[in-house]
Amino acid sequence: MTDGILLPTGHILFINGAHKGSAGGFMAEDPVTQPLLYHPTAQPGHRFTKIDARTTIPRLYHSIAQLLPSGEILLAGSNPSQARDSHYPTEYRVEIFTPPYLESPHDRPVIHSSPAAVKHGADFELRVAQTRSGETKVRLSCGGFRTHAEGMGQRVVELEVLVGGHGGETVRARAPRDASVAPPGAYLLWYVVDGVPAEGKWIRVEM
Repeated sequence: MTDGILLPTGHILFINGAHKGSAGGFMAEDPVTQPLLYHPTAQPGHRFTKIDARTTIPRLYHSIAQLLPSGEILLAGSNPSQARDSHYPTEYRVEIFTPPYLESPHDRPVIHSSPAAVKHGADFELRVAQTRSGETKVRLSCGGFRTHAEGMGQRVVELEVLVGGHGGETVRARAPRDASVAPPGAYLLWYVVDGVPAEGKWIRVEM
């Protein structure tokens, strides 16, 4: 029941679910309200951290989480039981969860312009603004579609940065080499400075 969301920072957010029981059969209880953040490049034993911010609504069986262009996470659903008098009835409310990177005191970078489409292996430019220097990354993300705690088609692809990214206004990056890395379709383009992403811009990856 837990949803794993690939974030534009390269981390994975684990959110929703329950501490006890199992999915389906009305067997889940003790909802998880404190998300976990997974750091894939950290030393073993130090890769998971608890996030101080908590969710407020139980999200059990058939709940979903989805990354938005704002960098926030949309949370919805949960119907472990059809009975209205159940302790965890079908949930119709929607939440927006704010990941830690949006709580940073530093101003977010901004993507002023970016191409609407790019072909595999092609170089492209984006115009950016940032108020501080730091490690810069350009990434693509695809949210795919979600059900039963699975994000089918979900992926984050880090792009090669050829020019810029250190306080300059123009950044040149290279699109994924082929469909084995990024199948053709719609993606969110992210510009990340010192672990803080700009708002994502839609871009189409083509053959």
